[in-house]
Amino acid sequence: MESPLRAVLDRRGGVSAVANRSSARERPADLGLGVEVESPEFRAIYAFEMRARRSHGFVVRREQCIAQPKSDSKVWFDRSPSGFRSNVPSLQPATDEAALALPLVGGDIRFGSVLRFLAGIRSYRIEPASLREMQAPDAGDRLRPTGGNAASVLREISRESPDDWKTLQELLQSIVPGISSVSPRQQGNKLTFQFAHGPRDRGARGDDPSRRDRGDPGPAA
Repeated sequence: MESPLRAVLDRRGGVSAVANRSSARERPADLGLGVEVESPEFRAIYAFEMRARRSHGFVVRREQCIAQPKSDSKVWFDRSPSGFRSNVPSLQPATDEAALALPLVGGDIRFGSVLRFLAGIRSYRIEPASLREMQAPDAGDRLRPTGGNAASVLREISRESPDDWKTLQELLQSIVPGISSVSPRQQGNKLTFQFAHGPRDRGARGDDPSRRDRGDPGPAA
């Protein structure tokens, strides 16, 4: 919702790369997406359907939104080839055929919660190389899709959310045996990660396997 629909599809190779088609001669199949939202403040259903063109373009064929604030009446809009309809008389967005209406309609307070919720959804493709590199610090309020500011995010969590920070460390210990904690570390004008190693996992007899490897029988029974 933060980027135009055309730009989102172009980043993924265009609509023909996203939608399926049965043969190379046919245009890609219609593509649709629907979301049901339920939060303490509102409930909503939002969906849209788009159709690819043989010229590699596309048009938005249908778009619907029904929003029910907890303390207000239900509002809706329905965009179709025949036009734009809504039970909110003042809504008359000037939409492009290849653009969604919600980013425009979301300026109305009655649909704003739906837009903000959808715009807040994030997808990630963490790149290990980005985590290994020294990272430029930032506000740390939002993780980048590649993880390139993960150290800044960790620093912000440690400062502002002690309970979440504790949970994070506990999860790390359960996933990576031998690591007791991770913390952001400043090196010059960059940030990196510092890992603390805890006690090694003990074997079934309660002794340390690393000591047996050195020929040490371990603690006496």
